[in-house]
Amino acid sequence: MIIDTQADFLALLDRLRGQPELAIDCEFQREGRYHPLLCLVQIAAGDDIVAIDPFAIDLAPLGDVLADPSVLKVLHSAENDIPLLASATGQPVRHVFDTQIAAAFVGHGASPGYTLLVDRICGVALSKQSRFTDWVARPLAEEQVAYALDDVRHLLQVAAALRADLARRGRQQWAALAVDDMLTKAHRPRDRARLYLKLGPLKGMSARQLAVLREVADWRDRRASSIDRPLQSVAPDEALRQLAFEPPRTAADVARLRGLQRVGSGVPSLLAAVRRGLELPAEACPPVIEPRPRDDRIEIIASLLATALRIRASELEIAPAMIASRYEIEDLVEWHLAGRPEPMPEIAHPGGWQRAAAGEALLAVLDGGLSLRVQPDAPNGVALCESLRPPVVR
Repeated sequence: MIIDTQADFLALLDRLRGQPELAIDCEFQREGRYHPLLCLVQIAAGDDIVAIDPFAIDLAPLGDVLADPSVLKVLHSAENDIPLLASATGQPVRHVFDTQIAAAFVGHGASPGYTLLVDRICGVALSKQSRFTDWVARPLAEEQVAYALDDVRHLLQVAAALRADLARRGRQQWAALAVDDMLTKAHRPRDRARLYLKLGPLKGMSARQLAVLREVADWRDRRASSIDRPLQSVAPDEALRQLAFEPPRTAADVARLRGLQRVGSGVPSLLAAVRRGLELPAEACPPVIEPRPRDDRIEIIASLLATALRIRASELEIAPAMIASRYEIEDLVEWHLAGRPEPMPEIAHPGGWQRAAAGEALLAVLDGGLSLRVQPDAPNGVALCESLRPPVVR
């Protein structure tokens, strides 16, 4: 069923308000746009399994349901849907259960797909026929609507099975903390002042060059947002770096730079951004990014900890990357060798699920309380064992 009148939509909301949980999914398109276009919202709760056409109705009244902390909202891989729903309704989405995050804590891999979970848990093979369909075109075909509704048809059953598995393993709190972290990031406003940090490599650039790069990265993001075009179509990353190395002074200078020939009416604002970067007081420029000095100790100890993490993650049936990346492991080692100053890495933070899952074990390895031992009968051929020497007391 597809809802495309405001009256039917409001009647649906009346029914949803009495439900303890509801499944939600969104179809959207981002090709050729800065802002992903919300094309369909699917909801399953009680006897309702419906698709809502946001092109035909005002979704704002749905915000009261999404923000209601007494109603559990079940989504799969929610980090993309949450900002779209919040923008369309004007309210944040609260009290969420993300089946992808939950599944990662109970042995389904780091980022299990919804189709995979439905197959494993419900024994249902979902069609992939409309996976790359055009959700903007109207009217939608019956096959498109059926495909979209399948994304929520089994979602509550999947969630119930995952909640039971989390409870059996005692990991409800871990999953809840991970979902809270996802929600915080999904609702966080875009920080344009840090966009330049993604335009690396930045090592070797002067503070002044970084100041210009920061300003033009901010300019590109605002320009792309205002004309609703992808960032790279406004100005490629490499063109922004070239602006930092060869700051243009005139429109003719901009026209000579590769990749900037289509800036058009954005040239004056681009030149203004460059001037801001050039005229910024020295003390307000971004700090120069110093390369991390090569330290063989960090690399060797990090490799040891990466093995310990794999062993611990295997025992928990959690993908190691879900707990910590190689870079985060190296940060942990560097922090340990520096005397464990504040602030501490996330994996070492008391109360965090990463520390409960593997951080305690990694810290014990660093302190000498645990060691790695070749053990052929162990699942990985290597085991974490209590060390024969007393651990370091901290």
